[in-house]
Amino acid sequence: MTADSVVDLTRNAMFLVMMLAAPVVVTAAVIGLAVGFLQAITSIQDQTITVALKLITIGALLVLLGGWFGQSIQSFALRVFEQISRL
Repeated sequence: MTADSVVDLTRNAMFLVMMLAAPVVVTAAVIGLAVGFLQAITSIQDQTITVALKLITIGALLVLLGGWFGQSIQSFALRVFEQISRL
């Protein structure tokens, strides 16, 4: 493996991590902002509401997107192993 191929694999790995983490992070941020807004309007200061809604939403999101996560990681791992086998 040359230095260029290692840099390319690292870049692809970082991009894959960002693509897989983005739906979870964006969902958690949107839920946090929405619940925070509703709590500000209603003057409810209970922190467990935000945590519970985030846990439920992120859990459902992981169940829905789990197949895509697995397929993406598997295809990346296969590409890495193919490049290693070319050595």
